[in-house]
Amino acid sequence: VDTEMMQTAAVTVAPATAANILALPSLMCHLLHLCNVHGTPSLPAISDASMVNTTALIGNDVHFKCSVDNMQEKNTIIFLRPGPPQKMISWEGQIFSPIKRKYELTTRGGPFGNQWTLTIKNAQPSDRGLYACQLNAKSNITTRAGFLDLKIPPSIAQSTPSAVEVREGQNVTLGCKADGEPTPTISWRRQDRQIIRVDGQEGFGASVFHGPEMNLTRVSRRHMSEYVCVASNGIGADESWAIKLLVTFTPHVTAKKRVLTVRRGQVARLVCDAWPRPEVVWQHDGEYVHEGHQYSQNYSVTGQLTTAHVLEIRAITPKNYGIYRCTARNDNGLHHADIELVESEDDARFANRVRPEGSGDGEPSSSSSSSSLTSVDDEDSDTDDAADFYQYTTESWETSTARPHRHRHHEPTVIGRQLE
Repeated sequence: VDTEMMQTAAVTVAPATAANILALPSLMCHLLHLCNVHGTPSLPAISDASMVNTTALIGNDVHFKCSVDNMQEKNTIIFLRPGPPQKMISWEGQIFSPIKRKYELTTRGGPFGNQWTLTIKNAQPSDRGLYACQLNAKSNITTRAGFLDLKIPPSIAQSTPSAVEVREGQNVTLGCKADGEPTPTISWRRQDRQIIRVDGQEGFGASVFHGPEMNLTRVSRRHMSEYVCVASNGIGADESWAIKLLVTFTPHVTAKKRVLTVRRGQVARLVCDAWPRPEVVWQHDGEYVHEGHQYSQNYSVTGQLTTAHVLEIRAITPKNYGIYRCTARNDNGLHHADIELVESEDDARFANRVRPEGSGDGEPSSSSSSSSLTSVDDEDSDTDDAADFYQYTTESWETSTARPHRHRHHEPTVIGRQLE
């Protein structure tokens, strides 16, 4: 009986034990989450969380992570940049790059040892684009790619000019090109905070103009200023660039004093203010004045565009009196101003009575040593409308270009002195 029972037990136990043994791989598969929907072991694959699209600030380091599910011992991971042409960055732990220290690679990292990380150092515009992680397994090859985009602060092109010259009455376009990501917006303003008039001297205007190109029509000297373009895209600091607009026109010249009264033997200085820095010549009663023993010419810069031109006449004799003309000229035309040099009434009245000591060589008498140059009354020295406009535009230009504060200069004055 015992023998029969044992045989019966063996028959009943054996099938159950065999079934359990056959079910063991499937059980382990589910316990380790390595099964597909059919209950068989899954193939190695790159996880969905790998190679995520990334946007980074230029200059930062960027990390692309590639995790592999069901990783097997002989699987290999490759990082590359899809083409054309396709470029391999790494194979397993080895990096292939002509740029040293451009990439770093971490292999078999993460909590399960199944994560590869590609680091792009100091990301630049040339690094923008697709990056791919490729899994090479015995039974299959899978690839997942991610896109690297960059945020780039605005940068104004170096080809943008710092100065533009245009003739009065013509049209001019001021351009300001800027690069960046996202694309920067461009706005303009005048350095002197005046209204920007885009349609002539009295046309439509605004304190701020928007757009990469600003068209100014029928330009006048009142348009002359520094125009500042500002590039902005919300990334980093804005960038600005100043363009100086130079308007050329017929020169203007004014006499500092229209009439000068000077004694014989003294020194007279005739002064003309010219704008915008033209060439100036002097004439006396229609004849050109040249440098010599009695005449000398010089000039000084008194503003951004103005110059003071001085004709000095030494040891004045009767032949030196008369009309002197200073003529300014440039490529746009001519303009002149006249100064009358008049003999002192005292000299004229007593010339035949009192002979100055040493008059033969042009030296004055001691009685006239304290005398000085005089001028006509205030009515003759007033400037006309053109001179007023000249003064306004000169001050406006100097205000717009002086840094950090407006620079004021002393106008040359006409003085007289006795020859030693």
